[in-house]
Amino acid sequence: MRAFGARDSEFEIRINQRSVIPETLSLLAREHGLTLPKEKQAELLRLMDKRDKLKPKVYAEEMRTLLGEKLSNVVLTHYTPATIRKLITETKAGNELLTLLEILERRGITNIIHDPYLVRGFDYYTGMIFEVFDTSKENNRSLFGGGRYDNLLELFNKDPIPTVGFGMGDVTLRDFLDTHNLLPEYSSATDLYIAVMNPSVFDFSAQLAQRLRRHDLTIAVDYSGKKIGDQIKTATKKNVPFLLVVGDDEQDTGIYKLKHLPTKKEYIVPESQIAEVLFQTLE
Repeated sequence: MRAFGARDSEFEIRINQRSVIPETLSLLAREHGLTLPKEKQAELLRLMDKRDKLKPKVYAEEMRTLLGEKLSNVVLTHYTPATIRKLITETKAGNELLTLLEILERRGITNIIHDPYLVRGFDYYTGMIFEVFDTSKENNRSLFGGGRYDNLLELFNKDPIPTVGFGMGDVTLRDFLDTHNLLPEYSSATDLYIAVMNPSVFDFSAQLAQRLRRHDLTIAVDYSGKKIGDQIKTATKKNVPFLLVVGDDEQDTGIYKLKHLPTKKEYIVPESQIAEVLFQTLE
């Protein structure tokens, strides 16, 4: 995110520890003289993962169906950030999470918070989990997330290896960059686009491109056979700065019409001057 120019205030890293959730829920239930059944913990985590996607009334109803009236009331009423902050120090996983937060802060990562409601619904997570959120009100959403999974490879008959992974979407990242005016301006890596009039000059165009590449230029040749107008549209869409059209006349005369697409300025030049014009303009 920082590599794109984002400031720490523009995104927030929310973190939790997967095993902290059932441990603190069990402590919370015990404080109220109740027990959280082990066989319901996985289903409860999946329900909590849907908390922000469900209407509060529907979420509460599903919680009561799963846990019963008394235990669901305890979870709905007392599972709060303030309460969890007190309980977390009483659990092994909680202390591991607090240690991780301290390490990250020492390393200069200050836009990170513990979010007790962060679950991530995949059962294979075994440790730390995280999501990165855009802090802008215009795009306040999760951008990507992941976590630690120690035993996932066992599903594929491999030795378990502790691993941290994450997934992200190109659309969510683009929305973030667009929201914060960080979307980079696309610059083509191609210097010259050769549009070919007809198949009879394919070989000639390829040879011309090879000779021009010896000047350390990046050349693209269009062998699509499309109309010249369509080839020019392709070059423009790709933001290629220069266009050269090759047909029978160019093959016979060795004289070319070189066009600078951004300014529409045209140069009538022999092959020997093509590289010179490009370098003078691209500098």
